[in-house]
Amino acid sequence: MTATKVLIVEDERAIREMIAFHLTRAGFDVLEAENCRLARVLLADERPEVALIDWMLPDMSGLELTRMLKRDKDYQDLS
Repeated sequence: MTATKVLIVEDERAIREMIAFHLTRAGFDVLEAENCRLARVLLADERPEVALIDWMLPDMSGLELTRMLKRDKDYQDLS
């Protein structure tokens, strides 16, 4: 059985690494992005099942990224 892929989108490195550490220990396959641009690349290339997205990011708000993903049929099943 393969581990669930989780994408963490968080610009504060310490927070991102803490979340990644705990999710990895819990058995998840963790991907990390420090901004929305990198998140979009990882979403397209890695196809995670879950995304944890910070509200305030340097290049776009997390809310804006979430709305964009919900409008895209390729990501409507993303949790």
